[in-house]
Amino acid sequence: RARVYRDLNGDGVRQADEPLEKDVQLTAGRTPVAGLTDAKGEVIIDGMTAFQPVLLGVDASSLPDPLIQPASPGLVVTPRPGVTMRVDLALSAAGEVDGTLVRSGGGGIEGVDLELVNATGVVMGRTRSDFDGYFLFEGVPYGQYSLRIAKLSSEAGRLRPHIDGRITVSGTTPTHHAGVIAAQSSEVRTAGD
Repeated sequence: RARVYRDLNGDGVRQADEPLEKDVQLTAGRTPVAGLTDAKGEVIIDGMTAFQPVLLGVDASSLPDPLIQPASPGLVVTPRPGVTMRVDLALSAAGEVDGTLVRSGGGGIEGVDLELVNATGVVMGRTRSDFDGYFLFEGVPYGQYSLRIAKLSSEAGRLRPHIDGRITVSGTTPTHHAGVIAAQSSEVRTAGD
């Protein structure tokens, strides 16, 4: 028995005042989940193979609001015959981060892989810059982030991976416009250059 709710305070535990979500599609590994969550935010998932771990999660494409996303990839459970487990799956508010990546001379940089990193160093999103350097991260959970150039893009483009600046996505600023960001060259120059 899985229950889906909006985690308003971000603590990962459902409080009495946090609303339950109806009409949400869940995933259970390779086992199809026949129904959507009901008015109580619940759905029963059966037909899973006993004693085989399975990842239960929320199908984000079933959510009606693009600014609400699953708070985590899901939970791994091991079904047991005749035992009903209760699993709570949290949804959190989300926003967007956009900007334009340019060379120090001003031209946009195309095809650079960027990563959005949270305060504990976990990569929370990946995207690639467009032909003009524009980039967009969608479905970003509220929080504090930094931006960096992915390792392979950094090496291939000879760019420093670290990008200065803090990014905040919150209820008051659900869209963070990073503006124009100049990527720094990683090439070391000597005094004779």
